Amino acid sequence: MRMQELNRVLRVKGGWRGDLDYVAPPSKSYSHRSLLISAISEGTSRIINLSKCEDVESTLGALKNLGVKVELHGNEALVEGLDFKSPSDIIDCGGSASTLRMLAPIVAARESYAVYTGNESLLRRPVGMLEEALRSLGVETHSNHGRPPLTVKSRGFSSNTVVVNASESSQHVSGFLIAGTRLGEGFTVVLANNILVSKPYVDLTVSMLRMHGVEVKAQEGVFRVEPGRPRAFNHYVPGDYSLAAIPLAMVAVSGCKATVHGLVEEPQPDSEIVEMLRAMGLKISWLGNTLIAERVGKLRACVLDCSNTPDLVPALALAATAAEGETVLKNISRIEIKESARATLIVENLSKMGVETFLRGGDLVVKGPCKLKGTVVDAGRDHRIEMMLIAAGAFAEGETTIVNAGSVSKSNPGFYDWIEKAGVELQWA
Repeated sequence: MRMQELNRVLRVKGGWRGDLDYVAPPSKSYSHRSLLISAISEGTSRIINLSKCEDVESTLGALKNLGVKVELHGNEALVEGLDFKSPSDIIDCGGSASTLRMLAPIVAARESYAVYTGNESLLRRPVGMLEEALRSLGVETHSNHGRPPLTVKSRGFSSNTVVVNASESSQHVSGFLIAGTRLGEGFTVVLANNILVSKPYVDLTVSMLRMHGVEVKAQEGVFRVEPGRPRAFNHYVPGDYSLAAIPLAMVAVSGCKATVHGLVEEPQPDSEIVEMLRAMGLKISWLGNTLIAERVGKLRACVLDCSNTPDLVPALALAATAAEGETVLKNISRIEIKESARATLIVENLSKMGVETFLRGGDLVVKGPCKLKGTVVDAGRDHRIEMMLIAAGAFAEGETTIVNAGSVSKSNPGFYDWIEKAGVELQWA
C-alpha cells in the first residue's frame, strides 16, 4: 500500500497489543549519497539494498535527467559515473529537499544551467542559505524569495573556498563537499560561526567520499576536500535508524518487545535513538545486526538534545508519553521548516489525544505518563508525523481518524503493509 492518491483519511483502530518484528528499511540518507557520489566517480558502482522511497526516486530521476546511466535490478543499482551535463529538462525533486540541496552545488561546480522544483511541500522549504553560498562563488541564482523553484546558472566556481551557513540544515554542506571532488584541485568548506546542525549526516558524507578514494580533512569548523577524483565503489545500504524509531517508540508506549533487523551497530545518522531510549529505561541489546528492545519497568523522563537528530523528534515525543515525569526534547525549533510545521503538529495532535505537551522556547516538553485517546488528528501530509500518529492510534482508546494522511511512501513505502501485518487495523476512508 503506497500513497493514497484520492483517499487521504485514515482510520486506526485502537487497543492493539502484541510484539513487533521489523526489518529496518534501507537508509534514505545513505542511498542519496551513494547515488550522488557514484554518479561523479570514475567507473561503475554497484549499490545493493537501495531505498525505494519517493525521495530516493527523486534523486534517481534527477540523475537520469543529467545524463547519468543508472540500471536498476530489484533493490540493486549500477551507476556509471560521468561528468554531468546540463539537464535536459527541469529537475523535479518531488518532496526531497536532500535531492535539491545536495545536487545543486554538485551540478554548479562546472558550467551548467539548471532549474530545480518540486511538489507543494518542497516549495515551502528554504534554500536561502544554499543560494548565499552559491552566489559567493560567482554562481547566479534565482528563487521565490528564498524558496524553490531555484534557478542556477554557473560558469563554474570562482573560488576553491566557500563559507556556508549551516545553522538550519547540513544538506548543502554535504552537497558542497561532493561538489569539491569535481574540481580536481581541492576545495575547502568553512562553517559560518563554526555552526553545523545535523553533524552526523556530514560525517556520513565524509566517510562515503573516503570510500570512493577522496580524502577529506576535518578540523574545527573547516572541511578540506583534497585533490583527486572519486573512484567507483560497491555499497551495501544499511538500515535506517530514523525509520526504526517508530517501532522502538511503540515498545516504550505498549511494553511490547520489538526485534529490528538490518541495522548496523556503528555510528550512523540517528543511531543516537538507541542511547536516548536506553536513557529512558528501555532495555536494548544486539544479536549481530539485529536489535532487540523491550520495556522491563517504568520509563523515566529525560532531557534529550535533538540538535543532531531532528528526524527522531516525533518518535521520541511518542515514547515520552509513557515516561514518568517531564521529558524535554531540546533544540527542536528547526523542525518547523521540515515537510510541515512539525513541532506544532506534534504538540497539537498529541494534546488532542490527551497528552500534556507544549513548546517552551526551542524545546518540546512532554509530561507523562499519559493515556492516549482516539480522536481526529491531522498528519499535515508529513510522513514522520503520520507514522507517529498511526502508532499512537494503535494504542489509543477507541478509533483515531488521521486527516491529510497518505504520505508515508516519501521515506518508508512498506510501513502500511508492515503495521497491518503486525495486527494494527487500518481503514482508508
